[in-house]
Amino acid sequence: MSSLAEEVRRTFELASLRQEASARYTADEWQSYQEIRRDHAVARRDLEQAYERDYPARFAKARQKLIDEAGSKPLDFIPRWLGRDRFDKSAIDRQARMAVLKAHRDDVAVIDKSELNALGEIKRTAEERQALHQKPTRDFQEATDRRNGPDRRIRQR
Repeated sequence: MSSLAEEVRRTFELASLRQEASARYTADEWQSYQEIRRDHAVARRDLEQAYERDYPARFAKARQKLIDEAGSKPLDFIPRWLGRDRFDKSAIDRQARMAVLKAHRDDVAVIDKSELNALGEIKRTAEERQALHQKPTRDFQEATDRRNGPDRRIRQR
């Protein structure tokens, strides 16, 4: 189950990872990044095609499930002639459409989360590589501190 806030957060994280990729990655990291993007784009396209192709069957299955639930005997101990009509066609159709759409969005969220994890791993390795690359420069700047007097004892960061 994914909420709207999670979906928006995931979208922005993916966008920020894509933005950072263009400026910070080496050729190998960039190639891995492109492969991950391509694989997940193919998975999304296949999922969309399956959704479009199987929508009538999924809708019918969800609708039948809702009809079966509406036809089951409730345990509310209210006489049937006092109860409400649980076979409202438009309400059942709307609920079935929403259930099918929610299942599809959950499937897309799984693909997004997978891509986010894979891109995050590439980002972590790139950050580690850059930190190792910048460490000698920082160490040299600390060792060659040319300030005079008591200012020299104060560490700058």
